[in-house]
Amino acid sequence: MVASLSTLVLLLCVISTVAWYSCLYFLKLNNNTQKKTLPPGPPGLPIFGNLLSLDPDLHTYFAGLAQIHGPILKLRLGSKLSIVITSPAMAREVLKENDTVFANRDVPAAGRSATYGGSDIAWTPYGPEWRMLRKVCVLKMLSNATLDSVYDLRRNEMRKTVSYLYGRVGSAVNIGEQVLFYFINKY
Repeated sequence: MVASLSTLVLLLCVISTVAWYSCLYFLKLNNNTQKKTLPPGPPGLPIFGNLLSLDPDLHTYFAGLAQIHGPILKLRLGSKLSIVITSPAMAREVLKENDTVFANRDVPAAGRSATYGGSDIAWTPYGPEWRMLRKVCVLKMLSNATLDSVYDLRRNEMRKTVSYLYGRVGSAVNIGEQVLFYFINKY
């Protein structure tokens, strides 16, 4: 009796939580669409968005959606709104002519914690600070003098990798693992 009662209470809590988040999701969705017009797209589920309907062959999935909704469409991937562009002309306009407008991206929680709040070259928004970081990276870290200073180390690691692969001739080798070991120097 007690076990079934606790199960019933748990079930009611889960149902009410899902209903509450669904209501919030739809209220937020209606509020956002009043402020800005979004391109058309398939409807999504409240918490998952369109994640559950994604096909493993994304190119055919997006081509099918473009037949229905047009060359620019919206998808909700979880709580994130994504805009998909399937037309080459629109892709050229976004990626070439307006690249500085679309260059910035959201910093994920892992990126914020690993890079002191997203203050590295990968997550800094495009602007003077990003250009300064890029200049430092190119001039100091990727200069010929810096690369030449670690030439012996790179050559030794490459020799270790080649000798490991040569010793395993005829047997299966996980190339991805070996490339990872080569790059992080973990022999």
